[in-house]
Amino acid sequence: MRHQWNTGRHYDKHGQRMVAEYHSDKNRIFFSDLSRNINGYVPTGVLVNTDKRALEVLVMTNYDYGNYNGNNNTLEWKEGMNMTHEQLHEAADYLETKEGGFANAIALAYYRADSDNRRKLVEAFGNLFERAYAKWHKE
Repeated sequence: MRHQWNTGRHYDKHGQRMVAEYHSDKNRIFFSDLSRNINGYVPTGVLVNTDKRALEVLVMTNYDYGNYNGNNNTLEWKEGMNMTHEQLHEAADYLETKEGGFANAIALAYYRADSDNRRKLVEAFGNLFERAYAKWHKE
């Protein structure tokens, strides 16, 4: 399970961007604080609740108290991954009607894709969705 969030703390121009991945086979949650360039992992024992909010709380509580082990692996922030389904669909509408031909093609692919392929499109072209939403949503 993978999750990313922004804590809202002001460590850089983005706030504080956190990414975490739960690895049940290793009983660990690996995390990266991309704003402060800190990577680590939290041992989980048996994690029963895999809810995203529970993951955030577990990581941030241990991180804030220094109860984690350092790690050299930096997890990547994926643009567009924090947009809601409604925001992504609205952004696809903007891509289709207000942007160029490539963006139009991405929007059409998004409409036709199943949920797994939509996720892949957002991972690959999340910056297009985010820019279109930010640019046109204000109208």
